[in-house]
Parts: sequence; structure tokens; C-alpha cells
Amino acid sequence: MRHARPPPRGGSGPAPRSHHQLVHFLPQLLAPSTSPPVWEGAPTGLKAFRPAIFGDLPRPGIPERLESHRDRDGLLEVLARTGLCDDPTKMSWDIRPSARQPTLEMRACDVRTRLDDALTIFALYAGIVRLLLDLRRNDQSWRLHRRLFIEENGWRAQRWGVEAELADFGALRLKPMAVLIEELLELVVPHLEETERPHAERARAIVVRGTSADRQIAIYHIAICHEALDRRADDLEGRRGMARWLMREAPKGWSEPSRRRAVRPRRLDRRSGTALWGRPHARLVRETVGRCYHRLMHHYPLRPVPGSGPSPGA
Repeated sequence: MRHARPPPRGGSGPAPRSHHQLVHFLPQLLAPSTSPPVWEGAPTGLKAFRPAIFGDLPRPGIPERLESHRDRDGLLEVLARTGLCDDPTKMSWDIRPSARQPTLEMRACDVRTRLDDALTIFALYAGIVRLLLDLRRNDQSWRLHRRLFIEENGWRAQRWGVEAELADFGALRLKPMAVLIEELLELVVPHLEETERPHAERARAIVVRGTSADRQIAIYHIAICHEALDRRADDLEGRRGMARWLMREAPKGWSEPSRRRAVRPRRLDRRSGTALWGRPHARLVRETVGRCYHRLMHHYPLRPVPGSGPSPGA
């Protein structure tokens, strides 16, 4: 999901301060929606690689802090007159006022492989917007934090997804996503519409079972283990397994040519009697599930190990 546009209640449009308060919640929305974890078919070490690509584009990430509509209009006018950016829709911020509607567009998350997951992220975002609008009506606001702090949390969400621990700047300590999602739901659920309330339980389920990125990486490593039992395998086997899963997971009609290429050709392994590129033989799965699990946990632990990998500031 790249654009979410819940309608604000009243007013001609969201004030710039509204999206500065929303920035605080972006890492908590990114973590349960991470995908894709790959680039050119191979794992990158990140649960969401697309933010790394967008980081090299002009005007990415956290938006400029603007205090009023006049400040925003002045910024856009300078960019247009100098020829730097003549189209407001080219402002590639993670969250931005819509150029055509009195709404806020949230762009921090990517397209989900499951429609229900996309609706869950949208429900959380809509609830957060309504929460902040209600605070504004009561002359209250969410505390604004330094851009560096939000970017640090965003990097951790991008790196580890739902396995990340994000900073709680009020408590001044790290908290796991399971705790943060409960705190977020406590704030948001009263502001959800009746049809959106079932998505609260699904948000908890995403944190427990993992995101699309978790499943893609798991399938990648299991496919390597499966093929390595009969012949020498490289990461190409993992890419094939991941592609097959994506084609099954995505709704039919999204990419039919790619779907057909992902499941062809089927050929029989004469040594084991299994159909490669197809569904593995049940006996082979039973005999190798222990070894596959061991290798998967070795190469891809479920929890981040303190001090391992690049530092958040890298």
C-alpha cells in the first residue's frame, strides 16, 4: 500500500502539523507491512528494501516541518519557480498532503501480497488520523520528536520488521513490536469504524506470524535446503521457490504471465521421484523438515541478536 487517504472530519484540509504528528507512527506502520526483502531475486538483509531505493531519490523520507498552509505553499512555489520540482505529486515524502484532495497520503508502506493485510494497515492508519484530529479539536496534539529519532526507528523497522525493537521516547527504552502494537491498538481502536474493528486482531496476528517479507525469506532458504538434498544447489533454487510462493499468494490476475513462468517447467528428479519446480513429495518433506528448519534458523534467526549486523546508524 503506497497511498492511504482516510477522510478528515471537517475543515478544508489537514493542517501541516497533522502530518508532522503522524510521522511518529510511520515506523510502527512500516514494521508489520515490510516487503519486499529482495533485490534482483536475492535477499538483501533488510525486511523492506524499497525504502533504501527511495532514499536515493530527490525529497525522500520524513517531510519538512511546516507550521501552516502558507509555509507549505511557499515551499512548493520556490521549488516550482526554480525548476527543482514543478509538480507537488513528485514530493516523495513518506507522508504528504494530497495535491488534489483535502487528505493525507501515507507512502511509507509497500503493496501487500495479502489484501487483508493491506486493509489492516489502512485501518490502523485511518484510526491514527482520527485520533490526531480528535486531539486537535480538544486543543491537544501528539508530541513532536526529532527527525533523527524517527529515522532511527524507521531504519530498525526496515531492517527487522516485526522482529524489531523500536524506541519509546517517552519511556526512553526499546520495546518489541508485540508491545508497541498493543499500545497502538489501545489508542486507535476507539477511533475505528465498526467495519474496521476486526482488523485489530489481525494486526496482532501479523506480528505473531510475520509479514510477507518473513515468508518470502523462509521459503527462499527452505527451497535451497530441499533442492540440496538431491543435488548441489545455489541461491537460484531459493529464488524459484520464493517466486512460486509469490505467484500463489498474490490474487489471480495480478501478473498472469509471471505466474505461468514461475511454475514452469516441471521435471521429474529420477533419483528421488520428486517433481522439481512443483509440489515436493510428502515423504521427502517429512524426512527433511528437521534439517530444513535447522538450516533456516541458522541462516535466518527469528529474533535480532544484539550487536549483530550493521549498526542502526550505518
